[in-house]
Amino acid sequence: MSGKTYVGNSSGKAKSPNSIYVGNSSNKAAAVKAVYIGNSSNKAVKVWPSTHIPDPAFKEVEYILSNKPAQQIIDTGVITNTKHRVVLDLKVRTKNYSDTGNKRFTGATRYGVITIVSKTDHTTVYFALLYPDIQYANPEHSTIYSDVPLTVDTRYNIDLNNSGRFYVNDKLIATSVSTEESPFYNFCLFGFGAAGGYDTTQDYSIEMYNCKIYLRGEIIRDFYPCYRTVDGLAGMYDIVNKQFYYNEYNTKYPFYAGPDAG
Repeated sequence: MSGKTYVGNSSGKAKSPNSIYVGNSSNKAAAVKAVYIGNSSNKAVKVWPSTHIPDPAFKEVEYILSNKPAQQIIDTGVITNTKHRVVLDLKVRTKNYSDTGNKRFTGATRYGVITIVSKTDHTTVYFALLYPDIQYANPEHSTIYSDVPLTVDTRYNIDLNNSGRFYVNDKLIATSVSTEESPFYNFCLFGFGAAGGYDTTQDYSIEMYNCKIYLRGEIIRDFYPCYRTVDGLAGMYDIVNKQFYYNEYNTKYPFYAGPDAG
């Protein structure tokens, strides 16, 4: 499913509608806020409108890009622990590895620090995960090697701590028995929260499409990429709390906004 809805006829090309109305002869038509399509075999999927941000001061885009690695970060403001679940939709655009060490690019120390690692052959690159008390962890590095090779320009869905399970593109990579609820550090995008602030040691570009954060099953952050219409500043808009997040870490290097969504 494309995620977009078009209306047209035989006399012209289909166009995405600005609004949809439903009514009958006995009353006035009412504006429809959203359209869902589904059947008894699966859940309904929202197909119109294809954008999510209700605030006209912000224009939703398909993604934002970290085009100045190690200088850009978004702090979600959520101090995570093992009761949080995080779902990320992203793509690695470029790899510019200066060495074969771990390249951490999102998360919080001791909670879901996602890394890109080069295993023993130093040629194939994999997603990996740092998390407390994960079963089957590498005892030397406390790192789970996902065995999901990373391919540039491939879209990845990463699901951290879905009832103690961790997935990359629906493939289970690890399980955890940890029930620790003590606070760790702020969960960040394009870098990670650490003692004393942030760590932005990644040296590659990431396209970010969406990030959802849950606490005990309730969604508390739902980020979509956008830019502020008054000045074009790109960032992520949280539709739960109706708040805009941008690179406050280093305002000299704003994110790049991708094509308009919708």
